Amino acid sequence: METIPVLRNRNLPVVILTVLLTSSVATLQTPVARADICSGPPIAFNCHPWAPYGSLTSQLRFQFYPYPQAESTAFLNGELDLPDIPISTCPAPPVGGVACFPPNLDFTTSFPPEPQYAFYGIQFNLQNRTAGVQNTWASWGCNFQHGNSQCGIEIRQAIAHLVDRDQFVNNYIAQQAVPIADPVSPAQDPPGSPLATQCSWDTLSSGGDCIDSFNLASDPSGFATPGSPDFCVAVAHLVNSGIGLTNNQNNCAIDPDSPGLTRISSAPIRFFGRATDPRRSRLLNGLLDAINQLFGTRAAIPCFGTITACSPFRNPYGWDMYTFGFQVTDPFADHLDSLFDSSQATNGQVSQCGGPIQSVGDNYAFVCIPSFDTAARAALGTSDSTIFRADTLAALDELGKTAALLPIFTPASSSIALNDMLGLVDQKGAGFSNFWSGFNGHANNGSTPQNPIYTFGGGTDTLRWGQSSEVS
Repeated sequence: METIPVLRNRNLPVVILTVLLTSSVATLQTPVARADICSGPPIAFNCHPWAPYGSLTSQLRFQFYPYPQAESTAFLNGELDLPDIPISTCPAPPVGGVACFPPNLDFTTSFPPEPQYAFYGIQFNLQNRTAGVQNTWASWGCNFQHGNSQCGIEIRQAIAHLVDRDQFVNNYIAQQAVPIADPVSPAQDPPGSPLATQCSWDTLSSGGDCIDSFNLASDPSGFATPGSPDFCVAVAHLVNSGIGLTNNQNNCAIDPDSPGLTRISSAPIRFFGRATDPRRSRLLNGLLDAINQLFGTRAAIPCFGTITACSPFRNPYGWDMYTFGFQVTDPFADHLDSLFDSSQATNGQVSQCGGPIQSVGDNYAFVCIPSFDTAARAALGTSDSTIFRADTLAALDELGKTAALLPIFTPASSSIALNDMLGLVDQKGAGFSNFWSGFNGHANNGSTPQNPIYTFGGGTDTLRWGQSSEVS
């Protein structure tokens, strides 16, 4: 055990951080003196307690779990007061990190589900081909050039047409996610690009009607199938990419004798996914099948695994597509610059576009689009909310029309906690598991749980806070 004193203010009591190095537990001992200007119901939606320091409990205990399932089991066993996992109502099948809890008078939940500050989808490895470095897209005859080449835009828009976001969400994660077209959460400001802007991104469209970005008609399975409007336009995009694919029969299919197919089948897309998240596994499997149908050959191969086994962070040249997940914390969509700016183009091993060499880079896909940089940096440089929104939407427009990445969904979830815990704050985009609940949560001394294992703190003055949510 190692005890680390943390001096937050020389005139205030000392905060002690206790870390048990042999287990996944961290305990924060805090002074209880604090002020609270929030009054209202136990679950406050628009009310934030003021806490200059300290919590209402003498200790905060952070319990870490490798998977959400392990955390949900611990909560059901009475080992936690506040888990950080999203939940669904039973008997809905659990997906991703979502747990299904039966009704219990000792639990309190937040319904209906609300969009989180997170977004998931597909990323492409956009790095420029350099001497001696394998690059799948360049092997096909198209250097993506960090998202700027026209041939790359056509290929990525073809792949984008293969996913029907609305139907994918409805079929696989209904009521637990919302479809998105931009790398922002609908809970943020701005919540994403207007439909007319999304429709204008397609190079084969004159700004006409679309259901959403790169989606012309509903695909019931969640993925475009041969003969469907989106499948046909995907074929047209590939033909326009100039990588040796033809459709001379005009039959909504790539000709099997297209000269470019040999290069493609010999260098298939290395498609990485997270085996620990069923939502991302389903996205990878469905899109993988659609890609191979589109090309009429083995154009993509999967890599399922953990964040270490199939990771773009640990294998900078060994991946081409990835089922990503990002979580942000701000109600304003001010994260675009840090995630996609050219100055952040690094994965810790390779740096391009002037990005720094560091252990982990947020822009590990090497997005380097000058027009995006200009708009995203301008958004961060203003204190005027109207100008911020306009510049942020301009930045999203640049990502959209280049199809630099394919956002698919934002998780929408409800939260759960012990009914014996008072002071919960249901924060927009985060639910119960947030800073304010951690500092405002305390025992409900006026109640007696029906099952004593669900007593706050296990009968101690300790808030036990579970941690297992995973992104990236």
